[in-house]
Amino acid sequence: LAEYGCEVLAFDPTISRRHSHERQAEALEKRLASRGRKAGRLAFHFSGLRGASAHQQQGANRSSYGAVAVDRLLDLPTIVRRFVRNGEANLILKVDCEGCEWEAIDFAARADPRLLSRFSLIILEVHVVESLLMRGEHGLALFSSFYDTLVDVHGFRLSYLHENPGGYPDRHVHPELQSLGLKASLCCYEIVLVNPKVVASVRATDIARKVEGRCE
Repeated sequence: LAEYGCEVLAFDPTISRRHSHERQAEALEKRLASRGRKAGRLAFHFSGLRGASAHQQQGANRSSYGAVAVDRLLDLPTIVRRFVRNGEANLILKVDCEGCEWEAIDFAARADPRLLSRFSLIILEVHVVESLLMRGEHGLALFSSFYDTLVDVHGFRLSYLHENPGGYPDRHVHPELQSLGLKASLCCYEIVLVNPKVVASVRATDIARKVEGRCE
């Protein structure tokens, strides 16, 4: 997206990957700068997403990724307020945080009810297994809140769905979700949610400008 003229904010709190991410971001920034004013921008932040409490994230990170810096986790309203420079920007949210998405979306909806409506697209992987924070009655409540918030309240509609079986340690789907029809050993679903209210407001001239590689 940065190469097409958009401003991209990237986050990852994985300790072992911090330096490699920083080097890659710096290299891309230099490449974008060499293209002049039509180029976009990429900024990497050694931070990550959480819900109301950073400690809810603990246990979600797998050995293949490594430990996360729990003290660098932020909730979504704080991330937008602290890092998004243009308060009226048309935002796209992409999330794959190994199970923290349930708490993160639930907290964002309660802390800043209007925030999620600012996103035109939400691209995320949702995790429905107990090893990745979908546990007990609390997990089911978050699952329900996720649907109510994004679909019923903000009007998002599903435009893409892809099944991801996940690793073998992550194949135990919450029993209640199995009873509701989810596959018993399917870890994750990659989904794209579209906000018709935002997308419909984009003028044809804006679309043309984005195709030419100039994101607002």
